[in-house]
Amino acid sequence: MIQKFLFFGLIFVIFLLPATDPDFGWQLRCGQQFLTTGQICAKNTFSVLLPNYEWAYPILVYPVILALIFERFGFWGLSALNALVITAAYAFLFHSIKNNNFQKMVFLLIVIPLSWDYPFYYQ
Repeated sequence: MIQKFLFFGLIFVIFLLPATDPDFGWQLRCGQQFLTTGQICAKNTFSVLLPNYEWAYPILVYPVILALIFERFGFWGLSALNALVITAAYAFLFHSIKNNNFQKMVFLLIVIPLSWDYPFYYQ
C-alpha cells in the first residue's frame, strides 16, 4: 500500500509542471471571456494576425475550467490539476493490468518516460 502511494505520489510530482501548450493563453482568455460576458469564443478577438478568422469548433468546457482554476489558485492550481489528471490516468491503467508483473514493468519502463516528454514538445 505504501509502495503504491509513493509510486503515484512520485508520478504526481513528476507531472507538476507549468503549462507549455502554445494555445494555453487563448484558452484561458476564452474561459475568462465566457465567465464575464457569457459569450463563446468563436471569432479571433485576441490578435491582429488573423482579424477575420472564425473558429469552426468553439470549445467551452475546458477553457471555463481553466479560467475558474486559474482565478482561484493561479498557475500552481493549473499545474496541480494537470498532475492530478495524469496521475489518475496512470492509476487507472496500472490497476487495469491484473496481477501481471511483467506487463506492469513494461508499463513503467515504456509509457511513463514517453508521456513525460510532452512538456518539451514545443520548446
